Amino acid sequence: MDPRRALQDWVHAADVRVLKPVIDATSSFAKFREACAHLKHGAFGKLVVKVRNQ
Repeated sequence: MDPRRALQDWVHAADVRVLKPVIDATSSFAKFREACAHLKHGAFGKLVVKVRNQ
């Protein structure tokens, strides 16, 4: 498959929400160091760091 076409297919899938990120954990910005340590220990998915409380 053409690399450009593969990228276009991937972007399209993300646009129609076929792809969903795997979120391993969420953390406040105040606990950023602990969150980074969690990643170093082999987190499976993404880490979300909240910058503002809402």
